[in-house]
Amino acid sequence: MNVGTSVIAINDLLDGKTDTGNNSVFLGFNAGLNDNDTLIFNTGIGANNLLNVSSI
Repeated sequence: MNVGTSVIAINDLLDGKTDTGNNSVFLGFNAGLNDNDTLIFNTGIGANNLLNVSSI
């Protein structure tokens, strides 16, 4: 993403992601990096938060 590019969704952020169904939200560098995209409704905020989550 270039500086000045509009952010419309969390997945547009360099340090944010949601899973396919928008059931989990991760904000922060590497937060939720290894989320397996299952329906587990997680929220992680902060660098490396829930980095290795597969189910909780």
